[in-house]
Amino acid sequence: MESWEEELKYAVDYLNNYEFSEAKTCIDYVLEELGSEAENHAEVMLAAAKVYHNLPTSMASPELYDEEVQQAPSICDITEGNLRKAIEYAEKAMNINPAMKEEALDIIVLCYNFQAEKLFTIGEESLSHSRLNQSIGYLEELIKMNPAEESYRNTLKQVKELTDYAMEGSNTLE
Repeated sequence: MESWEEELKYAVDYLNNYEFSEAKTCIDYVLEELGSEAENHAEVMLAAAKVYHNLPTSMASPELYDEEVQQAPSICDITEGNLRKAIEYAEKAMNINPAMKEEALDIIVLCYNFQAEKLFTIGEESLSHSRLNQSIGYLEELIKMNPAEESYRNTLKQVKELTDYAMEGSNTLE
């Protein structure tokens, strides 16, 4: 077993034990060790997505904010950088290995929903609405992939309700 494979195992173990700082250290080592080659390993990309999605607010990566969200000054409080990284890694994982698509989409939906909630809280209703619409598209795809999974339908219903609420808030501010 190569050293990066061992570190990947440690990252997953730490994540499963809610030891986020240690999980991040391990996954960052794996990503650095593999360099651009990491993007060819779906298991690395999915593990990185899980780690970055689960990092607590105190471990935000402000240098990774996308331009759209930089306009919301208190977005630092919601770990935007880590969520963007998680989404990016999840997308790469499912593109490399379609068998990981459901798990990757689930992570993406969680990230978009978290972003939407926090954006709405700080008064960024239009950005919140945008994230919710992205989430709806992925949830519909998840339902097509696994129609028996009731949690996807429940989440879709909740997200559509939030979308309507976000639109109402956005319209009253105009």
